[in-house]
Amino acid sequence: MIDTTTNKVISTVPIPVQDGEYYNDHIVSTVRAAHEAGVRQLWLPQNFDYDALALAALVGLAVPGLGVGTSVVPINSRLPV
Repeated sequence: MIDTTTNKVISTVPIPVQDGEYYNDHIVSTVRAAHEAGVRQLWLPQNFDYDALALAALVGLAVPGLGVGTSVVPINSRLPV
């Protein structure tokens, strides 16, 4: 849900994926629509379904002008190379 007075997300809701649609394409189209509606920042948590850093890079490239950030991302499971 988006607070229209501040353009901030006040709760997170899973985004359902349509049949035959790729998850990344659906996320990008949903975020692009939110940006066009006035949302200026997106914060992504680390999740089992996706990698927050990779998704932040994808969304940041696909939606110019959108501020993208991540919450805490565990690094102990990442290789340094």
